[in-house]
Amino acid sequence: MGFRFQKRIRIFKGMNLNLSKSGSSLTVDVAEERKKVHADLKAELFKRQLSNSDNFDKAILTYSSAGLALSLGFLKDFIPITRADASWLLFLSWVLFVVAVVVTLASFISSQRGITRQLEINERYYLQLDDTALSAKNFFARFTDCLGYVAGAAFVVAIACSTIFVSINLERAAIMAEQKQVPLREGAPVPTIQQVPQTLQKGAPVPGIQQVPQQTTQGTGSAGASGSAVGSSNSGSAAKGKP
Repeated sequence: MGFRFQKRIRIFKGMNLNLSKSGSSLTVDVAEERKKVHADLKAELFKRQLSNSDNFDKAILTYSSAGLALSLGFLKDFIPITRADASWLLFLSWVLFVVAVVVTLASFISSQRGITRQLEINERYYLQLDDTALSAKNFFARFTDCLGYVAGAAFVVAIACSTIFVSINLERAAIMAEQKQVPLREGAPVPTIQQVPQTLQKGAPVPGIQQVPQQTTQGTGSAGASGSAVGSSNSGSAAKGKP
Protein backbone atom coordinates (compact mmCIF):
# COMPACT_ATOMS: atom_id res chain seq x y z
CA MET A 1 0.00 0.00 0.00
CA GLY A 2 1.52 3.27 -1.14
CA PHE A 3 1.68 6.49 0.89
CA ARG A 4 -0.49 9.32 -0.37
CA PHE A 5 -0.01 12.95 0.63
CA GLN A 6 -2.30 15.76 -0.48
CA LYS A 7 -3.10 19.10 1.07
CA ARG A 8 -4.88 22.22 -0.18
CA ILE A 9 -3.84 25.60 1.13
CA ARG A 10 -6.10 28.57 0.46
CA ILE A 11 -4.03 31.55 -0.56
CA PHE A 12 -7.00 33.90 -0.97
CA LYS A 13 -10.58 33.61 -2.03
CA GLY A 14 -10.80 31.78 -5.35
CA MET A 15 -7.15 30.59 -5.42
CA ASN A 16 -5.74 27.46 -3.72
CA LEU A 17 -2.28 25.88 -3.48
CA ASN A 18 -2.34 22.11 -3.82
CA LEU A 19 0.49 20.07 -2.24
CA SER A 20 0.91 16.41 -3.02
CA LYS A 21 3.57 13.72 -3.12
CA SER A 22 4.15 14.31 -6.77
CA GLY A 23 4.50 18.08 -6.39
CA SER A 24 2.52 21.23 -5.96
CA SER A 25 0.00 22.98 -8.15
CA LEU A 26 -2.00 26.13 -8.14
CA THR A 27 -5.72 26.03 -8.81
CA VAL A 28 -8.18 28.83 -9.30
CA ASP A 29 -11.76 28.40 -8.25
CA VAL A 30 -13.67 29.36 -11.37
CA ALA A 31 -16.97 29.59 -9.54
CA GLU A 32 -15.62 32.04 -6.98
CA GLU A 33 -13.97 34.09 -9.69
CA ARG A 34 -17.20 34.25 -11.59
CA LYS A 35 -19.07 35.34 -8.51
CA LYS A 36 -16.57 38.10 -7.94
CA VAL A 37 -16.79 39.34 -11.52
CA HIS A 38 -20.56 39.10 -11.38
CA ALA A 39 -20.69 41.14 -8.18
CA ASP A 40 -18.46 43.87 -9.64
CA LEU A 41 -20.45 43.98 -12.85
CA LYS A 42 -23.71 44.06 -10.96
CA ALA A 43 -22.56 46.99 -8.86
CA GLU A 44 -21.47 48.90 -11.99
CA LEU A 45 -24.74 48.18 -13.76
CA PHE A 46 -26.68 49.24 -10.68
CA LYS A 47 -24.90 52.60 -10.68
CA ARG A 48 -25.67 53.10 -14.35
CA GLN A 49 -29.27 52.10 -13.79
CA LEU A 50 -29.64 54.72 -11.08
CA SER A 51 -28.03 57.33 -13.33
CA ASN A 52 -30.31 56.46 -16.24
CA SER A 53 -33.37 56.53 -14.01
CA ASP A 54 -32.40 59.92 -12.65
CA ASN A 55 -31.80 61.34 -16.13
CA PHE A 56 -35.04 59.82 -17.38
CA ASP A 57 -37.07 61.46 -14.62
CA LYS A 58 -35.41 64.81 -15.23
CA ALA A 59 -36.02 64.58 -18.97
CA ILE A 60 -39.69 63.68 -18.56
CA LEU A 61 -40.21 66.47 -16.04
CA THR A 62 -38.42 69.08 -18.16
CA TYR A 63 -39.86 68.16 -21.54
CA SER A 64 -43.41 67.71 -20.25
CA SER A 65 -43.38 71.13 -18.60
CA ALA A 66 -41.86 72.70 -21.71
CA GLY A 67 -44.35 70.97 -24.01
CA LEU A 68 -47.29 72.13 -21.92
CA ALA A 69 -46.04 75.72 -21.80
CA LEU A 70 -45.23 75.73 -25.52
CA SER A 71 -48.64 74.41 -26.57
CA LEU A 72 -50.44 76.91 -24.33
CA GLY A 73 -48.39 79.85 -25.58
CA PHE A 74 -48.34 78.83 -29.23
CA LEU A 75 -52.09 78.25 -29.51
CA LYS A 76 -53.06 81.92 -29.51
CA ASP A 77 -50.79 82.58 -32.48
CA PHE A 78 -51.73 79.39 -34.34
CA ILE A 79 -55.50 79.06 -34.46
CA PRO A 80 -58.36 79.92 -32.07
CA ILE A 81 -59.54 76.87 -30.20
CA THR A 82 -63.18 77.61 -31.09
CA ARG A 83 -62.40 77.28 -34.81
CA ALA A 84 -59.99 74.35 -34.61
CA ASP A 85 -60.79 70.82 -35.76
CA ALA A 86 -60.27 67.89 -33.37
CA SER A 87 -59.71 70.21 -30.43
CA TRP A 88 -60.04 67.19 -28.11
CA LEU A 89 -56.56 66.14 -29.21
CA LEU A 90 -55.13 69.35 -27.83
CA PHE A 91 -57.03 68.98 -24.55
CA LEU A 92 -55.87 65.37 -24.28
CA SER A 93 -52.25 66.39 -24.84
CA TRP A 94 -52.53 68.96 -22.04
CA VAL A 95 -53.93 66.34 -19.68
CA LEU A 96 -51.20 63.86 -20.57
CA PHE A 97 -48.46 66.46 -20.11
CA VAL A 98 -49.83 67.19 -16.65
CA VAL A 99 -50.06 63.47 -15.89
CA ALA A 100 -46.44 62.97 -16.95
CA VAL A 101 -45.27 65.78 -14.66
CA VAL A 102 -47.33 64.59 -11.67
CA VAL A 103 -46.33 60.94 -12.09
CA THR A 104 -42.66 61.88 -12.38
CA LEU A 105 -42.86 63.86 -9.16
CA ALA A 106 -44.62 60.93 -7.49
CA SER A 107 -41.83 58.60 -8.63
CA PHE A 108 -39.31 60.61 -6.59
CA ILE A 109 -41.35 60.04 -3.44
CA SER A 110 -41.83 56.35 -4.24
CA SER A 111 -38.12 55.96 -4.89
CA GLN A 112 -37.26 57.37 -1.48
CA ARG A 113 -39.70 54.99 0.19
CA GLY A 114 -38.23 52.09 -1.81
CA ILE A 115 -34.69 52.94 -0.67
CA THR A 116 -35.82 53.09 2.94
CA ARG A 117 -37.53 49.72 2.58
CA GLN A 118 -34.46 48.14 0.99
CA LEU A 119 -32.25 49.38 3.82
CA GLU A 120 -34.56 47.68 6.30
CA ILE A 121 -34.36 44.40 4.35
CA ASN A 122 -30.55 44.57 4.20
CA GLU A 123 -30.36 45.23 7.93
CA ARG A 124 -32.50 42.19 8.65
CA TYR A 125 -30.37 39.92 6.48
CA TYR A 126 -26.84 41.10 7.29
CA LEU A 127 -27.13 42.29 10.88
CA GLN A 128 -30.02 40.33 12.31
CA LEU A 129 -29.11 37.15 10.36
CA ASP A 130 -32.66 36.73 9.14
CA ASP A 131 -32.50 34.50 6.05
CA THR A 132 -36.15 35.14 5.27
CA ALA A 133 -35.23 38.71 4.33
CA LEU A 134 -33.88 37.39 1.02
CA SER A 135 -37.40 36.61 -0.12
CA ALA A 136 -38.86 39.88 1.14
CA LYS A 137 -40.34 42.03 -1.60
CA ASN A 138 -39.90 45.73 -1.99
CA PHE A 139 -43.23 47.08 -3.22
CA PHE A 140 -42.06 50.66 -3.64
CA ALA A 141 -39.18 49.61 -5.88
CA ARG A 142 -41.56 47.98 -8.35
CA PHE A 143 -44.05 50.82 -7.99
CA THR A 144 -41.33 53.32 -8.88
CA ASP A 145 -40.55 51.38 -12.05
CA CYS A 146 -44.24 51.36 -12.99
CA LEU A 147 -44.49 55.12 -12.45
CA GLY A 148 -41.54 55.61 -14.77
CA TYR A 149 -43.26 53.60 -17.49
CA VAL A 150 -46.51 55.53 -17.03
CA ALA A 151 -44.75 58.90 -17.20
CA GLY A 152 -42.87 57.92 -20.35
CA ALA A 153 -46.01 56.61 -22.06
CA ALA A 154 -48.01 59.73 -21.14
CA PHE A 155 -45.28 61.98 -22.52
CA VAL A 156 -45.06 60.08 -25.82
CA VAL A 157 -48.84 60.07 -26.33
CA ALA A 158 -49.04 63.79 -25.48
CA ILE A 159 -46.42 64.60 -28.11
CA ALA A 160 -48.30 62.47 -30.64
CA CYS A 161 -51.63 64.22 -29.90
CA SER A 162 -50.06 67.67 -30.25
CA THR A 163 -48.43 66.71 -33.53
CA ILE A 164 -51.66 65.30 -34.97
CA PHE A 165 -53.61 68.39 -33.88
CA VAL A 166 -51.15 70.73 -35.57
CA SER A 167 -51.11 68.67 -38.77
CA ILE A 168 -54.92 68.66 -38.95
CA ASN A 169 -55.30 72.41 -38.44
CA LEU A 170 -52.21 73.54 -40.32
CA GLU A 171 -54.05 74.35 -43.55
CA ARG A 172 -56.84 76.22 -41.80
CA ALA A 173 -54.35 78.20 -39.75
CA ALA A 174 -52.55 79.25 -42.93
CA ILE A 175 -55.81 80.45 -44.49
CA MET A 176 -56.69 82.45 -41.39
CA ALA A 177 -53.22 83.95 -41.31
CA GLU A 178 -53.65 85.17 -44.87
CA GLN A 179 -56.99 86.72 -44.00
CA LYS A 180 -55.47 88.54 -41.07
CA GLN A 181 -52.73 90.09 -43.14
CA VAL A 182 -52.98 93.87 -43.11
CA PRO A 183 -53.01 95.33 -46.62
CA LEU A 184 -49.99 97.31 -47.58
CA ARG A 185 -50.59 100.95 -46.98
CA GLU A 186 -48.96 103.31 -49.38
CA GLY A 187 -47.61 106.62 -48.23
CA ALA A 188 -49.84 109.64 -48.38
CA PRO A 189 -49.52 111.34 -51.77
CA VAL A 190 -47.50 114.54 -51.73
CA PRO A 191 -49.73 117.40 -52.84
CA THR A 192 -48.56 119.24 -55.93
CA ILE A 193 -48.11 122.99 -56.05
CA GLN A 194 -51.28 124.62 -57.27
CA GLN A 195 -50.71 127.62 -59.53
CA VAL A 196 -52.15 130.83 -58.11
CA PRO A 197 -53.98 132.85 -60.79
CA GLN A 198 -51.88 135.91 -61.53
CA THR A 199 -53.88 139.21 -61.60
CA LEU A 200 -52.22 142.30 -62.97
CA GLN A 201 -52.01 144.77 -60.16
CA LYS A 202 -52.11 148.30 -61.59
CA GLY A 203 -51.55 151.53 -59.75
CA ALA A 204 -54.48 153.42 -58.30
CA PRO A 205 -56.10 155.50 -61.05
CA VAL A 206 -55.69 159.31 -60.71
CA PRO A 207 -59.11 160.84 -60.50
CA GLY A 208 -59.78 163.43 -63.14
CA ILE A 209 -61.28 166.89 -62.61
CA GLN A 210 -64.98 166.64 -62.55
CA GLN A 211 -66.65 169.56 -64.19
CA VAL A 212 -68.88 171.49 -61.86
CA PRO A 213 -72.20 172.13 -63.44
CA GLN A 214 -72.53 175.83 -64.31
CA GLN A 215 -75.65 177.49 -62.86
CA THR A 216 -77.18 180.42 -64.77
CA THR A 217 -77.63 183.49 -62.41
CA GLN A 218 -79.70 186.68 -63.08
CA GLY A 219 -77.55 188.93 -61.00
CA THR A 220 -77.30 191.68 -63.64
CA GLY A 221 -80.96 192.56 -63.78
CA SER A 222 -81.28 192.64 -60.07
CA ALA A 223 -78.22 194.75 -59.67
CA GLY A 224 -79.55 197.26 -62.28
CA ALA A 225 -82.83 197.52 -60.56
CA SER A 226 -81.13 198.07 -57.28
CA GLY A 227 -78.95 200.68 -58.82
CA SER A 228 -81.91 202.46 -60.31
CA ALA A 229 -83.69 202.49 -57.01
CA VAL A 230 -80.64 203.80 -55.24
CA GLY A 231 -80.16 206.46 -57.90
CA SER A 232 -83.71 207.62 -57.70
CA SER A 233 -83.54 207.88 -54.00
CA ASN A 234 -80.39 209.86 -54.20
CA SER A 235 -81.89 212.13 -56.77
CA GLY A 236 -84.91 212.72 -54.58
CA SER A 237 -82.75 213.57 -51.68
CA ALA A 238 -80.79 216.01 -53.71
CA ALA A 239 -83.94 217.68 -54.98
CA LYS A 240 -85.21 218.11 -51.53
CA GLY A 241 -82.01 219.78 -50.51
CA LYS A 242 -82.16 222.44 -53.10
CA PRO A 243 -84.11 225.64 -52.46
